[in-house]
Amino acid sequence: MPMGGITFIGCGAFSGLAAAADSSRAIGFGTRQEDGPSARTVRRESRVEADRMKRYVSYGMMPELMGRCQLIEFQSLDKEELRAILEHNVLPPYKDQFSKEGLTLEVEDGVVEWVAENALRLKTGARGLNASLSAALQDAAFNCFGDKRFKVVRLALDHDSLQTVAAA
Repeated sequence: MPMGGITFIGCGAFSGLAAAADSSRAIGFGTRQEDGPSARTVRRESRVEADRMKRYVSYGMMPELMGRCQLIEFQSLDKEELRAILEHNVLPPYKDQFSKEGLTLEVEDGVVEWVAENALRLKTGARGLNASLSAALQDAAFNCFGDKRFKVVRLALDHDSLQTVAAA
């Protein structure tokens, strides 16, 4: 099968990559100066690329892949970006799912902030947002879906953990 037109994309979160960097570069007194600005630029760029590849290999990536894959590094998400993802991408499907069952999902003040801070603290990125919510909301779905006594499910904070409260 011809594979010339196939693009492979791999994604991953390398939260400990910065710590794996080798700090053995020589700086300060006694270091050699390169010849001319263009030689300096070429050497510096190839040195930066070599250091980058060394970081990924020391982190656990196979050296065979490093020469074959173009790597694009992204910065970690900050708290405001995590909040926006939570409010616009993670919570709406849950609200829609509860709505289809005749329930209103309410999110108390502070929950969005807590979930975003928790994902930031655990360095789980956007995936951590859904993981934080799913356990509490799955229990509520199990207990409330199909039960006509409940009309509202409230997502709240209780002693630094998420809780759901069902109400008529």
